[in-house]
Amino acid sequence: MPYAVLFKIYFVDAFVLRQLDRLKASVGQGDVYVIADETHGELGPIPHDKVLRVTEGEMRQAGFENGAPAQAMFWRDADYSLYCLFDRFPDYDHYVTVEYDAVIEGDVDRIVAAVAASGLDFVGEKVKRPMSEWPWAKTCEGIYPREAIRGHLNAIAFYARRAIGPLRQGRLDLSARLRAGEIGQFPISEAYIPTELGVQGFRIGQLSDFGDTTLYDWWPPTNEADLVEAPGRAFIHPVLEGQRYLDSLLRQDQLSRLFSPQSRVPAKLRRLPARDYLPTLTPALIDLRRRSAEPFVIDPARTPLFERAEPGLNIALGKPATQSSISRFSRNPQLRLDAAGAVNGLVTGSFSFHTGRDSPPWWMVDLEAAYRIAEIWVFNRLDLAGRAKGLRLLISSTGRDWSQVYEHPADRSFGGAYGKPLIAALGDRPVARFVRAELDQTQHLHLDQIKVFGEPDRPDDAASH
Repeated sequence: MPYAVLFKIYFVDAFVLRQLDRLKASVGQGDVYVIADETHGELGPIPHDKVLRVTEGEMRQAGFENGAPAQAMFWRDADYSLYCLFDRFPDYDHYVTVEYDAVIEGDVDRIVAAVAASGLDFVGEKVKRPMSEWPWAKTCEGIYPREAIRGHLNAIAFYARRAIGPLRQGRLDLSARLRAGEIGQFPISEAYIPTELGVQGFRIGQLSDFGDTTLYDWWPPTNEADLVEAPGRAFIHPVLEGQRYLDSLLRQDQLSRLFSPQSRVPAKLRRLPARDYLPTLTPALIDLRRRSAEPFVIDPARTPLFERAEPGLNIALGKPATQSSISRFSRNPQLRLDAAGAVNGLVTGSFSFHTGRDSPPWWMVDLEAAYRIAEIWVFNRLDLAGRAKGLRLLISSTGRDWSQVYEHPADRSFGGAYGKPLIAALGDRPVARFVRAELDQTQHLHLDQIKVFGEPDRPDDAASH
């Protein structure tokens, strides 16, 4: 059963070529084509024997329109690349399209055979959100009945030959209507493909029926370095590396989700050296709250990161926490979830929890067992560090009776991600289960991270917890 695989690129670098090699290694009997968008200039040599070079101008000459001229045509209307291949090579039984930042782990021959055996005409991954909440659904309104509108991610997609001609003609018809002023918007490919095929009665399937899609979505990205952990048959998107990975992970419109308990971003950041992400993350988080005309700027060439080796296991990591109150600035409207931000292990330079203006404001973690406390590290937020002057650290075995073990001088602030966090070394290693930070004044308390280091007081008992 002959099939073609179309690898879509917009630039050429070492990462793109590695992605191409991965795809070729997964394809046995199929023919792999590369389609290069050269709208903004030639991409140069591409070490592959089947390369199609296209431009937006050529698509317009063929009758296709771009519904959003400010956006790249071959990105927004991702099905156009498929028509370029189909027009030149229309005799394959099946076609597979793969974006440069997507990966198919597994034997593509077998996946295509399984798709063919199922009798499906299109396989993509259904958008999980209700169509009423999915923003791209609006691009189909007024063109299709509201109840007919569907959404499928198509960074990786499978097509039967019989479905491509009708899809292509539908795009030409919509393009003509757009030019004539009959319609005022143009469906994006992720809405157009499943909606048009559904209206025409073609059979539509789910990518997840043919492989694992745990790491397949529009965001957040998977680091190329982590691909070895993917299961044997899987569809993964987006896959990025280096600065592109960081820029996507820390995109401004998603930063507000960083402190959500369901967010996967903190775990991804913890796998990276702090020096890689803090220069981007810190000012972005601070600007997210301040939105001032003069953004918070850090010069990493002159401001050293704090990267001292930890003295052992952070026994506060992921433990239950609470605080005196929440405020409109809190990362999470639930008290304990907001407090949990200080023990998620991710040092950002911004604040991870925020109390109201209390007298006094406090934060507390339950270590869930008795420990001999050796050190307590407190990372301050960088833009309003002065509010934490005079911070006191207290410990307790019961959560009711407290002993103060440290008080920071009221005339000096302390730092955090970019040097000089508060490090309280407790030489006598007192035994405690609870650790508390508070201010001896009426104020807000908002810190970055609190790390606690020590050893179980009774290892056998502690292990049972």
